[in-house]
Amino acid sequence: MNKLNLNGNWKVTEYTDSLPINIADLSKNCYDAQVPGDIHADLLNAGLYPDPFVDDNVKHCEWVNDKNWCFFREFDIEEGFLFENTKLSFYGIDNVADIYLNGKLLGKCESCFIKHEFDVSDCIKEGTNLLCVVINSITEYMKQFPDDGYISCFNTQRIFLRKPACHFSWDWAPDLPATGIFDSVEIVSRKSCFLDNVCIRTQNDGWVTFFYQINNEDFDADNTEKTIKLTVNGNGYSESFTVDMNEPVCHHSFKIPSPELWWPHGMGKQSLYEYSACLYSDSDLTDTKAGTFAFREITVDETPRDDGNGLRFVIKINGLPVFLKGANWVPADIFIGTVTDEKYTSLLENVVKGNMNTLRVWGGGLYEKDIFYNECDRLGILVWQDFMFSCAELPDDINNFFKVVEKELIYQIKRLRNHPSIVIWSGGNERAGQLDIKDSCNGKEKFDFYFRGIAAHFDKTRPYVENSPWGYGRLGNSLDCGDCHMSSFNEAVYAKDASKFRSLLSELDASMMSEIACMGASPISSIRKYISPENFWYNKEIWDLHLACNPYDPTGETFFDHQMRVASQHFGEITDANDFIKKSAITHSEHIKADVEFHRSRTFDCSGAMLWMYNDTWPCGTWSIIDYYGVKKAGYYSMARACRPILPLISFHKDGYKSYVVNDTLKETNATVTISQYKTDGTLVDEKSFEMCIKPLASSFVCSMDIFDITVDNTMFFISVEGKDCPKIINSIIVKSFKLLSFPTPKIDYKLEKNEEGYLLTLASDVCVRCVNIEVSDESADISDNYFDMCPKTPYTVKISCKNELTEKDISVKSFFDIWD
Repeated sequence: MNKLNLNGNWKVTEYTDSLPINIADLSKNCYDAQVPGDIHADLLNAGLYPDPFVDDNVKHCEWVNDKNWCFFREFDIEEGFLFENTKLSFYGIDNVADIYLNGKLLGKCESCFIKHEFDVSDCIKEGTNLLCVVINSITEYMKQFPDDGYISCFNTQRIFLRKPACHFSWDWAPDLPATGIFDSVEIVSRKSCFLDNVCIRTQNDGWVTFFYQINNEDFDADNTEKTIKLTVNGNGYSESFTVDMNEPVCHHSFKIPSPELWWPHGMGKQSLYEYSACLYSDSDLTDTKAGTFAFREITVDETPRDDGNGLRFVIKINGLPVFLKGANWVPADIFIGTVTDEKYTSLLENVVKGNMNTLRVWGGGLYEKDIFYNECDRLGILVWQDFMFSCAELPDDINNFFKVVEKELIYQIKRLRNHPSIVIWSGGNERAGQLDIKDSCNGKEKFDFYFRGIAAHFDKTRPYVENSPWGYGRLGNSLDCGDCHMSSFNEAVYAKDASKFRSLLSELDASMMSEIACMGASPISSIRKYISPENFWYNKEIWDLHLACNPYDPTGETFFDHQMRVASQHFGEITDANDFIKKSAITHSEHIKADVEFHRSRTFDCSGAMLWMYNDTWPCGTWSIIDYYGVKKAGYYSMARACRPILPLISFHKDGYKSYVVNDTLKETNATVTISQYKTDGTLVDEKSFEMCIKPLASSFVCSMDIFDITVDNTMFFISVEGKDCPKIINSIIVKSFKLLSFPTPKIDYKLEKNEEGYLLTLASDVCVRCVNIEVSDESADISDNYFDMCPKTPYTVKISCKNELTEKDISVKSFFDIWD
């Protein structure tokens, strides 16, 4: 078996039917291209294209999708490379493309959600070969489809294409469809058969079963002796096996003594076992599959809730309930082929740094690349995997559509099922009929039936739900079962009174909240990268373009309008860009804190709190908690604090303010809970302490806050928990309208110390400090906590890591009442 990777330097040229497929003609007017990559990035690098991310340049980039583009490259095949069976594989082409090798049309690609494989045994040759990929104009291709007659958000014709829905605009993304070869290209040549798939099932008692499937068009006529040599290593175990392949499909079981289990982040180790399966035909190696697997079992608890208001929806890992703390993942760039491995790793490592354990791969994006799932396995990030359908009906009356989708789901489930991080399959996102009462939609009955069957047939280890949100009633977005998409921010927007957000939130007592949509601005340093100085404050058309809008919003406002209105209702009149960015960012932070803490206080009547959304696909300033440039917004830090494994909190419920300590760890601990009421000038008004046993995997009630006089003006509450096995953890809340409080100008003392891991910054003040903002001159600096409130006379320690040496002169510490540059 021989392999040749064709990633790297290619060429691209505009293509017409009159252009001959030969290297001389293709090279006359061509530009450098990268694979994986995207035509938009290639044209930008060639200086032929304005930066689509700056100002309103995106409006001047639409012409790219009106044209056909030919990506091509020559490659050499050495003598002895070719065997009887040679395949050319594309792991991701976006979107409709014709593939040519040495002038021969191999076939067409019509989905970016499957691997495309072509037999090139009869047209590849030793020496120089020419490979061409002609990607057809998406604009022209879509004209064949109806633009009405189906329920579909943002764009109707998109539902007939198998590519990310968000490429045709969303309420956080532009109408700028990606075009290109976005994943790897390779040639593999073998003498005979190959392993089509390896499926691994484990039981926590140590039993492992490998299922092997050989791809051989005429297995019985092939008289060679076929064997698989399997090697398994990990966690102190190492063993090799030889399996005789007498049939094209077979299985092989063995037992690993005392296996180490795989756990989500925060609950234990992420123990992985490595395997290598080598297929031999007689003595010739014809294929190898390698990867990892784990011992991890999933069940779902749908027993009645303790509050009597419905059914639980609790994911259990290895028999223990898990509160899903996390966010929704969207493609990390609108041009999906340009996302680097380093960007994936950075974004995913920040999930666990932020005390989160779950990402939902949203159904309007794509089935992510292998590195995403491998990193989630390594880091212990649970993955809720949507199928790629969003906010639309499915055209079940279109010939061939189901066959395309069936092939996609089978391919993706077989590709992903060995990953322990994936815990649930979902049939899509907010498909028609899920957010309103509509009993019959195109494709609903047929596709729900088939999707569930395909998932169950090809993976017997995970639950399946028909959609997110889903429920057992006519209304999919139900509070009393399944999962739900609601938030205090949106409720405040629609109520047009942000001061009521806590009481509005108390009504959202869901069994699981899988989309909590809160929005806020990025730091000013990010916004300056995509809005030029002449448009900065403010060309409303430019701000509206980047902050986007929902055309179906009943208020008729843009998201810039939403942020301006809600932020000013919380914090007072907005005066300039800095003031907007600060107040919008802290609005985002406060709503995230309130929502997540309220849902965690109800553990496990509520079993999850996932934000909409985690990351950005282009420079925006709304839902994400990490922006397009990888900068952590105030909302990220708020989420990290709200997701701490042990968290004391005060939240508003239907019968008033209550305090709790939530413990997501597996250990019971005895601790002292202290609730302190301070005037903003640092004067202690009241304080009460409670000796408690903090139960594991539970929310423990502390007290009703009516034992305090919450009507006292200018006060904040701080709640802390501290014990022998629990270092002091502190949290805060303002129970009155934020803008009603008056704060003195704080003096914040701070000291920077270097240690082996970087730096420690210790801060303290004699008064209450609102929203400490730590800025570091080194852009590489990673700050462990930021934008937090400070309790008087209480030291706070923040970790800082960066590439360069720091001194206190490189640190800026401000409060909410300073100007944030």
